[in-house]
Amino acid sequence: MERKPFEIRVAGHELVLELGRCVCVLFRQQQEVDYLAVQLEEERTLRIFNNVELVRWMAGIALTADGTPYQVTADDELFRDEYGWSPPVIIKGSPNDDEMEWFLDVNTRDIDKEWSDGV
Repeated sequence: MERKPFEIRVAGHELVLELGRCVCVLFRQQQEVDYLAVQLEEERTLRIFNNVELVRWMAGIALTADGTPYQVTADDELFRDEYGWSPPVIIKGSPNDDEMEWFLDVNTRDIDKEWSDGV
């Protein structure tokens, strides 16, 4: 099967994801922090939080509350069947301090924006 790039829009920017340029990170605890890490130009990494459905579909799995993996599809399709590849998946017990800080930073910025829009 031919590998097709996966195009997404993140914060107003178009990204083209390919095998070797992204990884799905899943957690057994605090699963709401699951994220997609995307390698950008210039040795920078973009971490996409708050879209666990996308991350799990790309990974092809999600974890139950006890950490048991199960298959994830979108419209009964696996990501790898539709695009011909799947990103690597890292499964960890819980987010480390840096990952929690990144997650909180992303969500705090959203709250800060809501406050400034309301004033």
